[in-house]
Amino acid sequence: TTALGVCCHYTHGPDASLGESEKALAIIGFAGCAASDRFSTGYIASGLRALTAPGTPQPLEVWEAAAPLQRGWAGDIQWSSNEELLWAVQRIDERRYPSQAAAIHAAYNGLIGFVGARGYPHLARVWNYMADINSGRGDQERYRQFCLGRLRAFTDSHYRLEQFPAACALGHHGGE
Repeated sequence: TTALGVCCHYTHGPDASLGESEKALAIIGFAGCAASDRFSTGYIASGLRALTAPGTPQPLEVWEAAAPLQRGWAGDIQWSSNEELLWAVQRIDERRYPSQAAAIHAAYNGLIGFVGARGYPHLARVWNYMADINSGRGDQERYRQFCLGRLRAFTDSHYRLEQFPAACALGHHGGE
């Protein structure tokens, strides 16, 4: 548990009661994990495959808060929060946008606006899961386009460079 009262653990579930827990911020599934239909709130399909021994089921990564949570949806943003923290998830269909950079810009604008509207001053940490992250050449590489869209959203929101949250972009071959 950290100073914010958050802990992370792994289980090989499936355990439908995880989705019912009043303290489960998020449940992250790995490729081949069939949990998405078991958790209506808080489930995130990462598209990644955990490094496990052959025949071992893929784990679930479970993030829990020390204090009970409220959960809900705001448009396409799924969220869990208590008085200390807010966890928000947004899945973007890039096909709805003219470019990947435009999709990422829209996603980050949505998250930044949502977090601000809920009374949180800024994003603290962002995980991004992207299919085929290194596809494309030169400036058209998907990771480069991701960075451009993200930078534009923070610039539009008047974030200073030192306010940018810690982040990672994790690539996978999941097709989404």
